[in-house]
Amino acid sequence: MAPVIATQSSILEGHLIKISTNFTNNHKIPPVTGDSQTQGNIFRAGSKCALLNTMEDAQYKFTPVQTKIYTGTKWTPLTENEILLQMDELECNNSDSSLLQNVTVLSWDVSCQEEFRPGFYNEILAVVRRILPDFCCFQNAQHDFRAWVKNCETIREHYYLSNSNLDYIDFESDAHNGLLTLSRWPGEFVEYPFIDTQVGGYLLACQTVINGVPVVAANSKHQILGRGMTIKYANDILSAHGNVIWLGNFGSEPNDSEEDMPGISSTELDTSVRDMISSYQDMEEIAEVKHSDKDKMLVRSDKMKPAHYFTLDIESSENRPGVVGVIQLK
Repeated sequence: MAPVIATQSSILEGHLIKISTNFTNNHKIPPVTGDSQTQGNIFRAGSKCALLNTMEDAQYKFTPVQTKIYTGTKWTPLTENEILLQMDELECNNSDSSLLQNVTVLSWDVSCQEEFRPGFYNEILAVVRRILPDFCCFQNAQHDFRAWVKNCETIREHYYLSNSNLDYIDFESDAHNGLLTLSRWPGEFVEYPFIDTQVGGYLLACQTVINGVPVVAANSKHQILGRGMTIKYANDILSAHGNVIWLGNFGSEPNDSEEDMPGISSTELDTSVRDMISSYQDMEEIAEVKHSDKDKMLVRSDKMKPAHYFTLDIESSENRPGVVGVIQLK
């Protein structure tokens, strides 16, 4: 059955949000069958798998991150063979009539004062339930937010999640930014720490295949101080991949007065950052209302193009709004 593309008008906590998205939910988590050790893995063997093999030869330090799914009683990590087998099964079940036409993405910096978190977290999860983005990228996702996510029935039913080791993260210093990515597609997660940048942080990449095309969905947050170095570091990593969706908080505003590096003004730095990401399509360029230079949705691919961009204006106005993008697959 072909995916149904529709325009949804939904009332979310008293606010009207119009989102064009696909409502076909049956691509989530095919069962693992057979012997994953002996069955052939299309993407490992073929040219489509170049993105999955890149990590083995990468010049940048990286850490594999567990991919987890909910198995009925608990969140269970998948082995690499199980992930690749699920990719194979999706590919084998694909036909011209079942190819996805749109990919919906959500990005949200979920930092919030502790007393406001329950209401804010509920509003975020309400958005996820209503639009079921293909990728949800959260920044500053602390332990309590991750617990809310893992307890959400919709997320348990529809998503794979990145299971980063949070033991080393000092949320008080905000050095590692607490990145969390949810994917409706089976994939491998990898963290790239921003080494030699003096400011910490990392890039979280989800590597998957959609419509037989390798795709990287990247999630990052960049501190105002040092963002030039970390954005360049992340861009260098992602430059090896052909189809990239890069979401996150890029830590810059038009009126920033802070200096990123000695002798470089904020204005000069913003120009430098724009030059670094010039190979990407900035999804905000198609928005009717400008949101913020901080929250970016970038696309670089000859097989994808931005179609819609929305800001989510929710009741918790004292907190950062999220942004939603719809990407058309060619």
